[in-house]
Amino acid sequence: MSPEERQLIAGLFERTKSAAATPRDQEAETFINEQVKAQPAAPYLLAQTVIVQEQALQGANARIEELEARVNELESKGAGGFLGGLFGGSRPAAPPRSAPRRMRSLKRSRW
Repeated sequence: MSPEERQLIAGLFERTKSAAATPRDQEAETFINEQVKAQPAAPYLLAQTVIVQEQALQGANARIEELEARVNELESKGAGGFLGGLFGGSRPAAPPRSAPRRMRSLKRSRW
């Protein structure tokens, strides 16, 4: 185990320690304990799964932030160039037109 892996595992258990005082579903806790007795490797595999998922979430969040920053940058520059506004790229979205359509359909139904 590398020092980084040890730190990740320690962090995981530190977070579980801080949540230990919260109320738990007794039936669920009993069932989980039974499953751990039947599958002694479960805590290892569950810790591994949680850490991998946390790393994936951190990566996804970083990518989302990167893409949002890029969108903001492009919007602030008024990006679009020669054909930018041709297909609505730099124009604000049109307001929804659902209310007028309803009114038209109501008018038709009265006739």
